[in-house]
Amino acid sequence: MKRFITLLTGIMILGITACGIQSSDTQKEPKPQNEKIEVVKRNGLKGIKETKKLVVCTSPDYAPFEFEDPSREGQSMYVGADMELARYLAEKLEVELEIQAMGFEECLEAVSEKRVDVGLMGLIAKEERSAEVEYTDPYYDEGEQVILVLKERLEEFPDLNSFAGKTVAAQNGTLQAQLVMEQLPESYMEVITTISDGLPMLRSKMADGIAVRSADAERIIKENDDLAAAPEGLAYTSEGIVGCIAEDEPELKKALNDIFAEVSGSGLYYGWIDEAYQLAAYLGRKQ
Repeated sequence: MKRFITLLTGIMILGITACGIQSSDTQKEPKPQNEKIEVVKRNGLKGIKETKKLVVCTSPDYAPFEFEDPSREGQSMYVGADMELARYLAEKLEVELEIQAMGFEECLEAVSEKRVDVGLMGLIAKEERSAEVEYTDPYYDEGEQVILVLKERLEEFPDLNSFAGKTVAAQNGTLQAQLVMEQLPESYMEVITTISDGLPMLRSKMADGIAVRSADAERIIKENDDLAAAPEGLAYTSEGIVGCIAEDEPELKKALNDIFAEVSGSGLYYGWIDEAYQLAAYLGRKQ
């Protein structure tokens, strides 16, 4: 999974240092400059319930999973599919949400040291990170990638090579757009805002195909009996997106996995990520 739209953010950490004050009679001794501030560690699901707060860290430079909307302020400026998931987690656990933005590696460290409860940052479960944190079950999987075509034209497209010289539509900034550019170099890519925008283009033959996730293709074909998936799809192996928590927190892991199963099984996360793609594309056009 590559980072499609990077919104660079400066995360400023303000250090407040007391200075000595001199007067004609007295001089206050300055406080030690290297004095360490004690960090209160989080305590898994029990701590979340006791403090009535879920602390989630993220690295908001990875659209559509997490990024910043500069038109918003405070906690609401953190947007993207993972941030919607964080808000949903807090709602289900019936606690307040606190989002802490930091760098990717800092986020892993904060989770490992129990300074936060959960890390959500478009994370793939790499083996080399498993010594630092524990992974949840995947909550998002791009799945197989297919090309939607008109059913009456299905025989025209027996394989990917048959799209040479044809127009294939894909949503702006998505994995599907990336795969079309990489795997169909002799095709013309038409950028669309939503998949729905591409359906009239198929029917009017302004586009010959639309690159979509297989999950979306199944739903669209069920609702539109004049469409079908081309026999050969785009090559892609999904590794799944997971959250991370500190080790030895079985109760928290189970609670998160139960909610993750709900959002992925119901299609909620697919809706969030589609909205996030559209918002990221809109913000990209404004820059």
